[in-house]
This record gives sequence, structure tokens and C-alpha cells, in this order.
Amino acid sequence: MNLPEKIKQNPLQWVSDAKHQIGECSDVGTLREMQDQAKAMEIYLQNKLGRASLEHRAAAEVVILVRRRIGNLLGPPPDPATRGAMGGAGNKSCAEPAQLSRSQTRDYRALDRIDDVKFDAYLEDQRATESVPTITGALRAAKEDVDAETVRDVYPKLSGLVVGVTRYTREMVRIAKDPGEYLDEMFEVGEGAAADVYSADKLGSLRDALKSAIDDAFDAITTTVITVK
Repeated sequence: MNLPEKIKQNPLQWVSDAKHQIGECSDVGTLREMQDQAKAMEIYLQNKLGRASLEHRAAAEVVILVRRRIGNLLGPPPDPATRGAMGGAGNKSCAEPAQLSRSQTRDYRALDRIDDVKFDAYLEDQRATESVPTITGALRAAKEDVDAETVRDVYPKLSGLVVGVTRYTREMVRIAKDPGEYLDEMFEVGEGAAADVYSADKLGSLRDALKSAIDDAFDAITTTVITVK
């Protein structure tokens, strides 16, 4: 792509203007053209000023921003059922507005799924370390944050689940072994008192009721498990 001399002479002004235009644009085809120009500008500045130059890194940031914006406008991909009903067109439907490849649509949508705060933090980190932002780097940084949060959030709940399962198992063993003794302890009565009051059939019914109650409690405990995508 031939770049206008105006933007080649003042690349940082072009970067500022491009960032504003990306946020305002809602047409995927236009954004695709902006992406092509941004990529050409990135290559030009890398060859002229070097990969570590501020101008090149700023142009690379424009590239990733415009791709993220495209992912936002594409929206989520068709669900499998819809894709199947559309036949071969279903696999290409997300690419039709701008003739994007399937890998491009996948990557751009993945960029858009990154939380705004995390994405901005990634770009800020790249500027601070004078590094070039990339799709791979952004996705990796977001995944590392998610993994760390998963450990912090899920571990206490899994620990609670383990404790609950342990107690559940212990109580069930005790009930099965001697329901009378279990009831004596539960109601804080003297040893054998429950057996004196309740017949064997009634103790069996109470055992079943206690088992059902503990099963319900166990089901409630398991709902605390988080499904990690």
C-alpha cells in the first residue's frame, strides 16, 4: 500500500487521528481499510526507524486497536446449530462484511472479549517497557490474569467442598452403622435412650430422613463449584 506523504512525515499525529477514528467508526469494511493502512505504516516505520522506536510501537498499537474494534463489530460467532443450518455459508458468515479469514475473525473476536481494564493495562505495560503490542501478547496477558483470579476465587470454594464431602461421608457412615447412637448424640440424650423410645422401624425411617437431609446439604455444597471456561 502506498502511504500518503503527509502521514509518513508526521506519524504520531497520524496515530492520534487514527485512534479517534477507530472509536468513531462502525463499518467493518472501513475499519479493514484502516487496518491495512496501519499495518503498512507499522512496517514502514519499523524499516525506517527501527522496531524499538516510539513511532513504530505506536503504529503497532493502532493495528491492535483497529482489529479489536473489528472484533467488537463482528459480534459473537453463530452458534453451531445456526452454522449447521446455514451450511457452508455458516462458516463464512462472520467474514462476509470485510472478507476476513476465519483465523482473523477468531483472533479479533478474542481481542474484543478481553476486559477493557485488562486490555488497557496490557497496552500501558507495553508502553512502559517499550515493547510492541501484539494480539498474541494481549491474549496471553489476559489469560494469565484469568488463571490467577481462578486460583484466588475457586480454591477457597473447592476447599469448602472437600470439607463438606468429608463431613457428609463421615455422617453417612455413622448413620448406617448405628442410627440409634447417632440420634442419642444429636439430641444430647443418654446412651441408648433413642433405642428405648423408637422402634427399629422408626429408627430406620429417621435414618432415611437424616440421609435425605444430608444429601440435600451435599447438593447445596456442590453448587459452590465454579465452572472454569
